Amino acid sequence: MVKSVNGTPVKVELMSDHKRPTRPRVRVVRRANRLAGVLTGFAVLILSAPAAGDSIRCGTRIISDGDHVARLLRYCGEPDFAHTRRALRPFVSLTGATYYPGFPEEVWIEEWTYNFGPHKFMRLVTLENGVVTGVKNLGYGYTQPSD
Repeated sequence: MVKSVNGTPVKVELMSDHKRPTRPRVRVVRRANRLAGVLTGFAVLILSAPAAGDSIRCGTRIISDGDHVARLLRYCGEPDFAHTRRALRPFVSLTGATYYPGFPEEVWIEEWTYNFGPHKFMRLVTLENGVVTGVKNLGYGYTQPSD
């Protein structure tokens, strides 16, 4: 098709769908890569941080699973209540294999309760052979009666 603009002939072609110039999809790929990186970062942060129920904050320190009883006493002090019991269980490896069947391992389990006052949750810390193995919320604490 030829048109005339100011007396000069100009060739004008109508473009069909198959002749449209393709636009590079670099922006789309970059956005997808950026989104994948952000999601991976969030997943790593979520999986690497201890869960709120698995730790106890004493001042500015955090006590979590695997910490020794000495660290717990140093930063949180003596518990308000403590209960000790003995349990027998089979020797089990980290992979789940049972060693020495018929010969149980003796484990001392201690449950320490910390009361942080009426505006904070009380915490139940479970220790096995002097190592923290769990922390649970018990609900709001109470005001300690004065002696």
